[in-house]
Amino acid sequence: MILADTHLLGKIKGHWLDKLRREWQMRRCFQTAVSWLNPDAVFFLGDVFDEGQWATDDDFEVYSARFEELFSVPESTERFVVVGNHDAGFHYALMPPHLDRFSKKFKTKNT
Repeated sequence: MILADTHLLGKIKGHWLDKLRREWQMRRCFQTAVSWLNPDAVFFLGDVFDEGQWATDDDFEVYSARFEELFSVPESTERFVVVGNHDAGFHYALMPPHLDRFSKKFKTKNT
């Protein structure tokens, strides 16, 4: 199963009610798809977050916990998360410390 560009909103952009609605819909759709398809692996192809450039380390921990809650998979399903430009910077300005924290959190190599 492949997903891309979830763009979970941070504290800068978006109204809290819009964020709540979006995340409720994403969680329901994702969990339903995993339940029906029972995939061996799920790939997230970047831009998991929308505000990686501005996220402090504390913000990143909060955003990561939300991601884990929304996109949890059964133990039998492997999950791969690839960093996107919105996760660790913006456009071509990727920030090495942000790449490192993403890599450590999601146990992936910088790509």
